[in-house]
Amino acid sequence: MTPPRSLAARALAAAERASQPCDYCAQPIIWAVTRDSRMPVDATPDASGNVLLDVATGGGIRATVLGPPARVAHRAGGWALYLHHKLTCPQAAEWTRTIRATPPKKKPAADNPAQPTLGW
Repeated sequence: MTPPRSLAARALAAAERASQPCDYCAQPIIWAVTRDSRMPVDATPDASGNVLLDVATGGGIRATVLGPPARVAHRAGGWALYLHHKLTCPQAAEWTRTIRATPPKKKPAADNPAQPTLGW
């Protein structure tokens, strides 16, 4: 994908203006919006980055995680790519959420006093 240079430059300028320090390590980060959540992104572009930042409708910063072919195409088009801050924050274990591959199994009612059994 080869976007016009002005879009890439506008996204980079907006990202630089939105920079603030991480609450845990004080490195500069950008809070960007993904499709369904917010993502802390390192404020400095990175050669191994896979996060594309652009200006969302309304002026916010939107983050899109790119796969390998899209990363190559966007870099060739002049876009700066960034890293999710959890990859570089020394205190990431304190603030990242763990996502389970499968939901935890519930104990049977007889073994779990929080779930009373009906005695009829």
